[in-house]
Amino acid sequence: MDLLSRMAFENIKRQFALLAPEPEHEKGLSLSKAVIAASQGRLLHGAEREYEVWGDPANPQRLFVPWSYLANMATRDLTAGAAGSVLVDQEVRSLVLPLVSSGVGRAGATFVPGLARNQLIPAVGTSPAFEWLENESDSLTPDASMELSAVAASPNVGGIALIASRQLSKQADDLDAVLSRLLIQLGNDALDAAALNGSGTNGEPLGLLQNPDVVATVSAGSINYAGIVEMEEAVVDSDTSDDRFTWFTAPDVRKLLRQRELSVGSGPIWPERELLGHRAITSSKMPSGSLLAGDFRNLMILLFGAGLEVLVNPFSNFRSGQITFQLRLAMSVVCSYPGSFRKAIDVS
Repeated sequence: MDLLSRMAFENIKRQFALLAPEPEHEKGLSLSKAVIAASQGRLLHGAEREYEVWGDPANPQRLFVPWSYLANMATRDLTAGAAGSVLVDQEVRSLVLPLVSSGVGRAGATFVPGLARNQLIPAVGTSPAFEWLENESDSLTPDASMELSAVAASPNVGGIALIASRQLSKQADDLDAVLSRLLIQLGNDALDAAALNGSGTNGEPLGLLQNPDVVATVSAGSINYAGIVEMEEAVVDSDTSDDRFTWFTAPDVRKLLRQRELSVGSGPIWPERELLGHRAITSSKMPSGSLLAGDFRNLMILLFGAGLEVLVNPFSNFRSGQITFQLRLAMSVVCSYPGSFRKAIDVS
């Protein structure tokens, strides 16, 4: 992880810590113990501490796993000892689900966790012009180009439904790590998919590529070095910090730019990890043929509720001993300054 990525990740951890429960409250808690107890209809008595910290008094089968718990899980290797034991810092077992880190988080997106109500987020359409006064008594001219508005944001809810086998539920020494990383992976995948390409319809948040206020500045067809430079210039001309400039690409776009030359015999447009000297992130959550550039600090990820919701059904598949549960995330995406981004779609 490079320095800018590490700084962005540490910033996310600090933001989570501001509104999440104190880490001391979470020490010794077991997610697998809570899920198994809830599947047996005895969360309150079978996992008392977990219910006290994570439980929902209105529904004894629902848990809210705090953002801080997930943030802590994302920063250390996980394994577990006996059933219900404390997670410890050791080598990750090979069968544990891989941790897929959020690309928009590494790019520097602003996270706002722990929200309970609909939000109005200030947004800037066009930056105001600075004016010097010839005399102290002169008046400033009202800026006609400045656009300051508020974007309404309400929770967009989505998730997945899972069935854990009876055999898996018995292997509780592995289940804590699997469930913890599954929640992190779900959260990261949902964040990236929504923030990058959410449609803004059918319950989805509005992502950058679908946002009509994010300008497509270049002809994406047969994109070349001149087109990439033009895209870079447009972002910086919009008062975006050159230090925070980040490219976000689909895998096929990176492959194309690694094969396309600056000029005949001069080498590829994108030979290294960086692109034109700026950090570049490639993600499978970007649709084929898409390219983004900008300052991701102006992308806000609003996280509603206490954390990821885990709802366990103790009655479904009772005879087979399987555990049926749902993982849900309530979030929204707001671009507070669309002018700091540029996009290219259908790159070829």
